Amino acid sequence: MTIQKAQDILSYIMHPHVELAYGRTHDWFDANPGMKQYQEWDWSCAQQALARGTPVAAAFNFNLFFPTHFFKTCHALQSDSIIGFSKLAAWLHYNPYITIIDVGCGDGAGSIAAVETILRLREKGQIDPRPVQLCCIGLDPNPNGLSIYEKMMEEVAKIVAGCGVEVTYQVCPYVVSQSSGYVESHLFDLRRRWNQPSLGHSIVIEANLNDLLEGEYRRDQQRFMNLRTYSQEPFGQQLASFYRQLFEGIPIDHLHILSIDTEPARIQRVVKEMLSSIEARFSERGHALECSDIYLENIEIKNPTKSFWRKKGYDIHPLNPFVVSVCHIHNRELELDGRWQKITSQENLELAWARARQEMLREIFSDEVEIRLFEQNLESNLERLHFELECYAIHAGYIPQTFRYAAPKDSGNDRPKGLTWLEEEILMIAIIQVVGANALQQKPWSYAYRLSPENSPERGATEYLYEWWADAWDTFRQEVGEYAQRFREGVVIQTDIQAYFTRILQDQLQKLAKDELGISKRIEWLMGLLISKDLVGHDPGRGLVQGSVGSGFLANLYLTPLDNLFSVIDSKGRRLFRYVDDIVVVVPDAADEKTTQGLLFSTISNELKLEPNPRKTGRYSVEQFLPIIAPDVKLDQLRRRYEEFVDPLWWMNEDLRLRFRESSGNRAAWWLDITRYRACLTELGFYITEAWLSRQLSRTICSDQVPSTNFHFPDLPFMSSITEAREWAREFRGANSVWGRDFNALKSCLSDLFFENLEIITGPSEGMDRHQFDIASRHLRFAANRLGVLGLDSIHPDLTNLLCKTPWLVRGHQRLIEDLARQAYSGDIWKLLDFHQGSSREMSVYMSATTLRAVRFLPRLEIEEWQKLIEFMFVGDEITRLMATETWLVITSQLEGVPLADKIRARTSSLFSANSSPARRLLKNYLLVLGMIDPEEVAALSAKFVADPLVSEACAAVLKGLTVTLFRDNEPDILRRKYYSTKYRDFDDGSGGSI
Repeated sequence: MTIQKAQDILSYIMHPHVELAYGRTHDWFDANPGMKQYQEWDWSCAQQALARGTPVAAAFNFNLFFPTHFFKTCHALQSDSIIGFSKLAAWLHYNPYITIIDVGCGDGAGSIAAVETILRLREKGQIDPRPVQLCCIGLDPNPNGLSIYEKMMEEVAKIVAGCGVEVTYQVCPYVVSQSSGYVESHLFDLRRRWNQPSLGHSIVIEANLNDLLEGEYRRDQQRFMNLRTYSQEPFGQQLASFYRQLFEGIPIDHLHILSIDTEPARIQRVVKEMLSSIEARFSERGHALECSDIYLENIEIKNPTKSFWRKKGYDIHPLNPFVVSVCHIHNRELELDGRWQKITSQENLELAWARARQEMLREIFSDEVEIRLFEQNLESNLERLHFELECYAIHAGYIPQTFRYAAPKDSGNDRPKGLTWLEEEILMIAIIQVVGANALQQKPWSYAYRLSPENSPERGATEYLYEWWADAWDTFRQEVGEYAQRFREGVVIQTDIQAYFTRILQDQLQKLAKDELGISKRIEWLMGLLISKDLVGHDPGRGLVQGSVGSGFLANLYLTPLDNLFSVIDSKGRRLFRYVDDIVVVVPDAADEKTTQGLLFSTISNELKLEPNPRKTGRYSVEQFLPIIAPDVKLDQLRRRYEEFVDPLWWMNEDLRLRFRESSGNRAAWWLDITRYRACLTELGFYITEAWLSRQLSRTICSDQVPSTNFHFPDLPFMSSITEAREWAREFRGANSVWGRDFNALKSCLSDLFFENLEIITGPSEGMDRHQFDIASRHLRFAANRLGVLGLDSIHPDLTNLLCKTPWLVRGHQRLIEDLARQAYSGDIWKLLDFHQGSSREMSVYMSATTLRAVRFLPRLEIEEWQKLIEFMFVGDEITRLMATETWLVITSQLEGVPLADKIRARTSSLFSANSSPARRLLKNYLLVLGMIDPEEVAALSAKFVADPLVSEACAAVLKGLTVTLFRDNEPDILRRKYYSTKYRDFDDGSGGSI
């Protein structure tokens, strides 16, 4: 403990745990016949003790000098003028790994002082409860001193293990000129074990250089080990060479060298020589240095029990004034790694968050509670990510737990997908934004997951990471068709890759990333953590999570060998077009078909270690293929008709645009007006979300090109009540009778399209080819998704039946089922749940979870429906329980009380008293659920989860009373202010399809 006295004298006392280890080491001396005579030595033997020529001399040296060296080093580590508690706490806060290189370690004063300092940090509450990994290397050619070092380190490591300090140590029994290979090898292994691209902070402590000097001066004495060859450099220069080799060879980001002046006459010359050489050798490589000498006095210590001076009756012992020479060295490689700096910048991470959020919420499932918790402290969480990256505190596997589910693909197959974590999506997108800007843009015939041109903060990037998929699909079909038309006598080979996302080799993907993207070892390290995972349902070392935002980019990267297969200057004119793993090769000369297919399949099988899908492989003449790839004229016309009809609702009139422009500067006013206008549109027959409407109106109200309209728009109502919204809609219809007629006609057309194609795809399949079936499926999806906006009143019983029995025939299940809920088709929602709850198909878990998510949009729940929801919260598959608990939180946060609170409390309490704890995704939800009923019980449980950032954040939200506000706001306002796109698109209408 350090105490500042009134007379400005600093007093130090040894930590009880360290003093216990110190005492046990003396007990070891007393039990050792070759050492116990140290008790008979006195001050007159001090010079002999310094040489440590015998075990007893080394023991007396420890007894006499260890406290002095130890406390001087403690001061050097703990004083703000040198390093200090605050700086150490900052280093350890994000990355609890630190290395100590104890040069001339003697008996371990430097290493033990580091242990002492971490114990003090723990007691001060300046570091969190995670174990600190402290690795110490004692460098000394004297075997007698090293044996004491090992004993002291052994004892202290055992004692402090229960205090969250994990101490490991190695000894290096050589002089400096022979030590670099040994120390470098150990630190390199340590870096790999800690899985870090570079050691963040390493501290060199020269607490007793005199011992090494003794080794240099007495080379001829046989008591020193392995002294067969010597460097001819002066000793200070040897130290500088040694440090630079470690610094660049490991590598180390920040090296802190503390030289403590224990014997001025001899040491100062060596230290000055060393510092001068360090400055020359490190500066020539461009590394940044901060060096200084700090003169210290007015320091006293309390001698530990069993020390020489304590036995002499000196409890308090003043230290002679001494000098600490400090040199902080910062690796130039950090500055030169500009792309790493961009990746870790808070601006880049903020943009990555905006994109991760947007993409994840468009996925079938997302853990919206996780997203909302992160956004409650958005700035601090992004700052935390920034510092964790800077300190390499993103650990192996990052967040390994992924909830897996099976989405319906076709009548016989499900598509395995996974629920990823927001933070790892942010990190992968942060990488892609920096290293992916040009890498994949050079592939003109790879169409899916092309990065948006708005790709960086500097260019005003938006929340879209990728180009809009529908545009990419249309361009794919158009360019394949245009190229094929040039070779009417040619052939087209079509295939895709079987179970592509589940079969990707992770090691091969990482190698491609390194080769194709030209990434530094830091970026390579981070990508490795995000890619190399053991995924549920995948073979070890294989697969990417489908449903991950970054997987599209990585999937494209993996297929680079395919994209390079037929170059622009291919002598035979062959060209490969690819939309993810849908592959089309146009072969101008039919005679080249077999060799082309052989080359294509051998690349897939041998180079990519994947398999072509025989069910999706076909050969067509160009004449056969052109109708398949041709645009769907009927659907394109209907899409334009729909857009021309609904667009006036987003453009409004000048009065309403002006009103929204005025409210756009105030968050509360903006969302109030959005809520009012959405309520009016709902009464008019349009079912859209507030977030969707916010983006549409942000695009239109500031546009310079406003289309003319003859429609009359009443003023927005003062209140957002259903009565006033209904009156607004009545007035709008009355003033725009043509619009009402067109509305009914469009709905009727879409309903007819739905039923016509429903009959085709559910009827007899004899005589129908695959192309006809695909067209019918596409038309049905288009009609269902558009009626989800205009009203499902004419088709909802048939749509619900379809979602029960053959859900693979439609896409966008989440939005369709939510549309049913928003339009108050409560019976359909519970029918879906009952049907899939009783089904044994794997996809039924997915359908149940999707429906449970939609329950939150029903107008109200009856008591028996609450009981059903609660049952789903605690029974069944993890993804089902996750969606059920999330829905419960959303609905309950809007109510005054909690329905069936006692039942909920009993179920959640039993979970936390059980031996096995739920998965952390579920755990945080259950804590939030319990917090809505009994916050005090969560307070009592919170100490158990302090080491888990996600779960502890949920506990913090409960304790701060923020649970009810978790779902109050639509989204953080920074999205609207910075990241909305002027190119905002309608919605994913699901009308695309395979060719």
